[in-house]
Amino acid sequence: MLAAEKTAAVKAILLENVRPLPLMEVVKAYHGKRPMAVGTGSEHSMADALLNQLGVRQLFTAVVGVDDVERHKPGPDTFLRCAALMGVDPARCVVFEDADFGVQAAKSAGMDVVDVRLL
Repeated sequence: MLAAEKTAAVKAILLENVRPLPLMEVVKAYHGKRPMAVGTGSEHSMADALLNQLGVRQLFTAVVGVDDVERHKPGPDTFLRCAALMGVDPARCVVFEDADFGVQAAKSAGMDVVDVRLL
C-alpha cells in the first residue's frame, strides 16, 4: 500500500513540473508528415501521462515503455517495437536520444541516431 502511495505522489510531482523539450518543435513540424513514436525507459502509463499533460500525445503514432518489451534499453526491443507499431523498416528510422543506453539501443536496432545532448 505504501509503495502505491509513493508512486502516486512521485507521478503527481512529475506531472506538475513537466516542461516540453525544445525537440517538441521538431515533433510538431513533422507531425502528419512522418510517423513518430516515443520509446522510453519509463513505464508506458507514465509516458502516456506526461505526454497527455504536455498536450502532445496525439502527435505520436505509438508509445513504447519499459514494461512493453522484454529487453529494454540498451537492448533494441524498445525501438524495434516502435518501428513495428509505426509500420516502418528499422533501417529507415532515426532516433533522437538523450542517454547512452538509448544511443546503444538505437544502434543495436540498426537505426540512425541523433544524440540530442550534442546539439
